[in-house]
Amino acid sequence: MKRYIGYDPEAKRVCLDKKKVLYDWIVPAKTGHLFHITPAKGINNIEVRVTDRFGNIYSQFIETK
Repeated sequence: MKRYIGYDPEAKRVCLDKKKVLYDWIVPAKTGHLFHITPAKGINNIEVRVTDRFGNIYSQFIETK
């Protein structure tokens, strides 16, 4: 898994919806909290597990197509 700098797709979607954002200076900003992975051929299920700075563990399973 690789960390990268970019725009959070959800933040970008929300900030660009001018019906919900009242101020024109609110725009998406680049963040370093994004990760990317390209699954190996034949991998159908991926578990993403994250531990925050307080030791809480969050996990989610993703089924690839």
